[in-house]
Amino acid sequence: MTSLPPLPGRARRALAAGAAGAASASAPLVAPAVERLTVSLARTTAAAGGRHSCAVLGDGALACWGANTDGQLGTGDLDAREQQARVAADDRGARVAAGGAHTCAVSGDGAAYCWGDGERGQLGAGARSARPAPMRVPGSWRFRGLRAGLAHTCGLAMDGAVLCWGANDRGQLGDNGTADRLVPTAVAGLRAASLTVGWRHSCALTADGAAFCWGSNDDGQLGDGTRNSRRAPAPVGGGLRFVSIAAGAGHTCAVAGDGRAYCWGRNAASQLGTGGGAQLLPAPVETSQRFVTVVTGSTHSCARTSGGLVFCWGGNTYGQLGDGTTVGQARPVRVAGGPYGGLSAAGAHTCATLDGAAVCWGYNVDGQLGDGTRAHRASPMRVTASAH
Repeated sequence: MTSLPPLPGRARRALAAGAAGAASASAPLVAPAVERLTVSLARTTAAAGGRHSCAVLGDGALACWGANTDGQLGTGDLDAREQQARVAADDRGARVAAGGAHTCAVSGDGAAYCWGDGERGQLGAGARSARPAPMRVPGSWRFRGLRAGLAHTCGLAMDGAVLCWGANDRGQLGDNGTADRLVPTAVAGLRAASLTVGWRHSCALTADGAAFCWGSNDDGQLGDGTRNSRRAPAPVGGGLRFVSIAAGAGHTCAVAGDGRAYCWGRNAASQLGTGGGAQLLPAPVETSQRFVTVVTGSTHSCARTSGGLVFCWGGNTYGQLGDGTTVGQARPVRVAGGPYGGLSAAGAHTCATLDGAAVCWGYNVDGQLGDGTRAHRASPMRVTASAH
């Protein structure tokens, strides 16, 4: 079977190895007492991770499905799920972010909780242990939202401060260093209005829409006109102002105030939608569509219009573009059905919400589409409830 582009898991620790102070792959799995997440949300939201997915359901319940090698489903065990399963917490859920093999959520009062792989400190708990159920990130910080990458996590605090923790071998924590951080650490000199985290880089938008990125820049994904990695936020070139930004594996996309989409970084699978090769500065996606939000996977990108239509472009080996085929597309193509909300992408799968329910499509070898199978899907499939 053709393997997915590098993703975490016990068999893939080499991806996260090599940073100063990295732990061995034998970090213990610790089963903490169940923590409680309490918030009531009006609609379903979905989050795609490396090989798992999660959603906050319409009634506020938090559910996850897919791979569970490190406890990233938060079910208190290591059993994979092919259908949605309730997280081992209070039935009222939270805003949720799914990373490589870990998951984090924000409660109604802004407290952060994380679970799953903690080998690089990405759970923010001051240790390198995996956790199969939610554990509160210590400290007095309150967050508006969290974003999770391959092995690091960043949070947007209520006052606009950005804090990151976990792997830092490429400067993805933005603290001017490369040492892993086991607890939330402030990003140098940044106040932000929104935040995104890629595999090994991070980006944020300020209140006026200016974009800053930091971390790995091997493919130009920081958009500063170079391939130099940055240990602190660097302004994205081009002087554009954005309303949405999404960091992928080796590329980044954003939506400008006029609805035009721009992408930069790696373009080996046409995930930039710009034609040609890699881009070191923001380049316009070749489409007449106007968007309100954009998301990115490893080799594909998707964006949603104000009317809820979703268009995707780039790699499509597993049907992650949702157009009913497995043919890659250099330009945006429409996802079947809609209108959609709650769009999210990671690895080679995509999730959204439709009629109050989560739907997913693309790569499904670990059950991350939540449709009760492990078959790849080239069109959106409704996530179904588990009997677990």
